[in-house]
Amino acid sequence: MKIARVLLAPTLALCATLSQAQVGVLEEVTVTARKIEESLQDTPVSISAFTSAALEARSIQKVNEVAFYTPNLSAAQGYSGGSDGFYYIRGVGINDFTAAMDPPVGVYLDGVYLGRTAGSTFDLVDVERIEVLRGPQGTLFGRNTSGGAISVTSRRPGEEFGGKAALQGGDRDWMRGELDLDVPLIEDTLLSRLSLLKNKQDGWTDRLWDGNTLGDEDTDAAQLILQWLPSDDLSILLSGDYSKNDGTPQPQITSGAALPSSSPCPPFCIPLPADINEQASPSFDKTWAAEKLQNDLEVWGVSGVIDWDLGGMALKSITAYRKLDQHTAADFDVTSYVFYDDDIPLDQKQFSQEFQLSGTAFDSRMNWLAGAYYFDEEIDQTNAITLGATGPGGVLFAPVTVPIAPGVDLPVVPMVVDPPLPGDPGYRVINSQNILPKTEAWAGFGQIDYALTDKLKLNAGVRYSEDDKEQKYNFYIINSIPNHPLYPVATIPTVQTKADNTWDSWDPRVGLEYAFTDEVMTYASYASGFRSGGFNSRPVEPPITSFDPEEVSTYEVGIKSEWFERRMRLNAAAFYTEYDNMQIQVLSGGFFDITNAGDAEISGGELELTGVIGDNFNLNAGIGYLDAKYTSVTEEAIAAGVTKNNDLPMTPEWTVNLGAQYRLPLGRYGSVVARADYIFEDSRYTFANNAPGNKLESYDLVNVRLTWTSPEETWDVAVIGTNVNDEEYLRFAEDVRAGASPLGTLIQYPAPPRTCESCTATRVLRTTSDPTGPGARGHRQVVQVQRRRLWTNAC
Repeated sequence: MKIARVLLAPTLALCATLSQAQVGVLEEVTVTARKIEESLQDTPVSISAFTSAALEARSIQKVNEVAFYTPNLSAAQGYSGGSDGFYYIRGVGINDFTAAMDPPVGVYLDGVYLGRTAGSTFDLVDVERIEVLRGPQGTLFGRNTSGGAISVTSRRPGEEFGGKAALQGGDRDWMRGELDLDVPLIEDTLLSRLSLLKNKQDGWTDRLWDGNTLGDEDTDAAQLILQWLPSDDLSILLSGDYSKNDGTPQPQITSGAALPSSSPCPPFCIPLPADINEQASPSFDKTWAAEKLQNDLEVWGVSGVIDWDLGGMALKSITAYRKLDQHTAADFDVTSYVFYDDDIPLDQKQFSQEFQLSGTAFDSRMNWLAGAYYFDEEIDQTNAITLGATGPGGVLFAPVTVPIAPGVDLPVVPMVVDPPLPGDPGYRVINSQNILPKTEAWAGFGQIDYALTDKLKLNAGVRYSEDDKEQKYNFYIINSIPNHPLYPVATIPTVQTKADNTWDSWDPRVGLEYAFTDEVMTYASYASGFRSGGFNSRPVEPPITSFDPEEVSTYEVGIKSEWFERRMRLNAAAFYTEYDNMQIQVLSGGFFDITNAGDAEISGGELELTGVIGDNFNLNAGIGYLDAKYTSVTEEAIAAGVTKNNDLPMTPEWTVNLGAQYRLPLGRYGSVVARADYIFEDSRYTFANNAPGNKLESYDLVNVRLTWTSPEETWDVAVIGTNVNDEEYLRFAEDVRAGASPLGTLIQYPAPPRTCESCTATRVLRTTSDPTGPGARGHRQVVQVQRRRLWTNAC
């Protein structure tokens, strides 16, 4: 059982939860979904917002874990090490790690767009809130957010010295330490906040052939934020973050291989070992996978945010540079032999600049915002797949040939080879695909909110986006097998080519909102989003083929409401989406390709309910429903096994989360808070062709927490269990056993099992500012509860 896993979440988390129960009303949630600070209940967009209190209460430590508690959001971690973020919102998302494909669900860290799926599953350190915006955010968030956006906001520096220290531990030698400090450097003028994290834990899946484990974590992270307040109307925020992970790849298993050991010529004419079809994984925590124990990720970034009140209007500038270096390994045959093992180095750097100018007009009846955005990205990614291995003797007898067509002979598998040893990568054939994409994108956008009457508002906006892309491609065959029937021992350039193109789009948004009362608001809107086109990352011959942009248009109606004197909050939305030229990954001739599958329609809705019963009992529920179908399918998609009757990838029909929390006062013995959460996600397919092994079955999870707080609120002792029912379920899968594929493999990624962790905490009080504008001076003061935490083994 997992214990006290989340006691390292942001400092206010448990305190806000307890005070909410004591007061007996719901806390107000502030969001920035429209680039301004406003109440969640005043925002005419379907949003799930997680304050620091909600993050801690739900055991959320990584950004992808918000998917458990967000209707119509699905998440997977992909093949590349485990740091990938394959996010789908309302059926729109991505399931490929290749840098040739942009993610349609934008992940933002403190307003900065993260351009790659790699690294977008990261540890949360000192986070103030997370917002999940459903549907296309084409106007304000803009770049490639045709599916939606996940926005992470860090905690800002406080005006007084203070902070927290924490230490956790548990099963599989797990240890997590965190330190967060507010250090005012110049009183009321220069503030700083430093956050440090160390997270280390052994994996949960054993490699049977050598005794190593997969799923190890070893993460170091740091963040430094400086806030300079030279005047009441000017704020300059400088931040830098760094993260390094040296763990092992996420676990990979197979429930049954279909490798072509009896084929006349397996890929690259290397025969497979006789026992290779016998190495199915015996359980979720055992595997024969032979990939290198390499999952290295280093990410850093710096940004500067300027907020300047110009009197009558405000200017905001966000300047950022980020660098990502990743080197991971994957095993697509999931056996102890080095067949179809993948080595994936990635280097990425990006620069972005955004300007926002906002103000009011017509006696404050209209709020307006205009802006410009620039993004520049360079990538160097290699996908080096081993396609056959032998021992040092290589091929001992030359092959014979058989005719397969007039004038065309095919080498038959050599009858005798020096057999490879498990895990031996020394003598092999490698298919090395190197892509070097460059993107230069810019956009201009604007939006207004105009009060037509005291109750009726008009929202309207538009964004123009232009992406200029260039992609170089280098394809090599690297052979180290002596006497190979097809290739010498050499690195052989096969394809060197490049392509470039420009795509642009106009994306409008228009909506109406009507406030029946101060507590009940309804809205209706239309919004569109654009994901840029690109180029195939795995071509086998020139020229590089391209794929077109996809467009998402969504009609939405919703209600934001609070009832019973703010004791119950009910927010709901229903939508209809037209999904045109959807980009998917397909398998063609043994190589993966990216193509436009056709068009689809997606309809559904979300309902989120939060309630307080009495002063001590809280309830919450979230339900999402999706009905998705293809309306047309391209010839390329049909050839890859996609039909109009197939399910869209990663689109479960139902997602459900239910939670209950009760606080029991114990007088001079303090208090106890008990919480339980139930999570359900329906079955879904990972790929568009709906191959049998690509189906992820539905799962049910139960998480619990029990927290004791001392009478003086100086000590906490918490016991937290995640997946206490020890559900076995898959995060992701890739099945290429059927059809014309010569690969014949099934690779599956299991989710973590039940574990055991424990922690205690102490807390101290301090006072900080709660800024509501560019500077901190003159704003209201609030009391925050900070905690120093020390680990103790309660398992």
